Amino acid sequence: MVVPSTARGYGGAVLAETLVGAAATVLSVAFSWPQVVRGWRTDSTEGVVPRSFLQGACGSTLWTVYGVALGDAPLVVSNASIVLASLLVLVLCVRHRRIRAVEVAGLVAASLAVGLAAAARSDSTLGWCALLVGAPAIVPQTWRVWRTERLYGVSAVMYATLAVCCGVWMAYGFIIGDLFVAMPNVIGISCASYIAWRAHDSHRRFATPAAASST
Repeated sequence: MVVPSTARGYGGAVLAETLVGAAATVLSVAFSWPQVVRGWRTDSTEGVVPRSFLQGACGSTLWTVYGVALGDAPLVVSNASIVLASLLVLVLCVRHRRIRAVEVAGLVAASLAVGLAAAARSDSTLGWCALLVGAPAIVPQTWRVWRTERLYGVSAVMYATLAVCCGVWMAYGFIIGDLFVAMPNVIGISCASYIAWRAHDSHRRFATPAAASST
C-alpha cells in the first residue's frame, strides 16, 4: 500500500527520509536487545509470552523480505536485528521449557517461505502478509501484562524504547509514502507504552522473581 508522494525525490524530502530512516534503524537495534540482556542476565522468563516473541520474529522475517523487495536498507537492517534478538529470547524460553524448539524453527522457516512466495507475486501481497502477522504480535504480551503483576523477566527499557521506535517508524512510513510501514505502529505505540509502564511498576514492587514453577 504505497502512497505516491509528490514531495519525495526533492532534496529536503530525501534528507528527511535518510535521517528518519537512520533514527528508526538505530532505535530498532537498540530496543531489541534490553530484553535479551535482562532475560539472560536474570535467567528469567517471568512475564514473557514466548509466542508473542515468536509471532514477532515471524513478522519481522516478513518485514525483512519486504525491505529487500523494496531495496529499503532501514527496513532490512532493523527487522533482521529484531529477528535475531527475538530468537535469542526464544532460545531462553526453550531452555525454560516454555516453548518447543521445533515450533520456533518451523514457524520462522514457514514465514520466510511465505515471504518469498508473496514477494514473487507482488510487493503489496508481501506487505499485507507482513502487516497481518507483524502488527498484532505485541497483543499477546500486552494481554499477559494486563493479567499479571509479576513481570520480573520483562524489560521496561525495551518496551519504552519500542514505543519511541514505533513513533519514528510511523513518521518514516509517512515520509516514504508507505502505509504498510506507517500504520501498524499505532498498535505498537499504545501496547509498548502500556507494557513499559506496567513492567517498571512491577520491578519496583517485586525485586525477585516468583517461584520457578510460575516462570
